[in-house]
Parts: sequence; C-alpha cells; structure tokens
Amino acid sequence: MHGGGVLTYDKPAPNFAGHYVVIVWGCGAQCVMMAIVDVKTGIVYDPPLSGAIRDACRNFRKECGTYYFNWRDNQFRLIKLVESK
Repeated sequence: MHGGGVLTYDKPAPNFAGHYVVIVWGCGAQCVMMAIVDVKTGIVYDPPLSGAIRDACRNFRKECGTYYFNWRDNQFRLIKLVESK
C-alpha cells in the first residue's frame, strides 16, 4: 500500500508458456486452487483437475496417481497417467 491509503498492484510477469501467468492459492487443509491467465487477453483458464489434493482421486476421479499434461491451443491435454498402487 502506498501513501494515501490507495492499494496498488503490480501487473504480474508471465511465468508460463511465454504470455501466461499461473496463479495458485490455498483453500484449506490439503487443498490448492489454480488458474492460468493470458496476460495479453485477460482470459482465465481453469486447471485440468480440481478437488482436495489427497482425496481428489477417491472423490472425483476413478484413477489415483500422477497426471502429466501438455498445454496446447489454450487447454490442457492429458499425456500420461501413472497410477498409484
């Protein structure tokens, strides 16, 4: 905050794929949310998976494991799933 009680924010620098910003924030125990913002257009893209980190596979998905994605044409594309045992 600068003088006069006015909040100012710096524009975040791209940190993903050239002109996108990955934003991550916590939402409680074992929960993390994220979004990708195109700094050129302002469009916000949702993550490929959602839910509590440890319980998401049991509650939201059939397969538990590590998911690998590729970002292409403004969307995540699943490359590989390595299932947990």
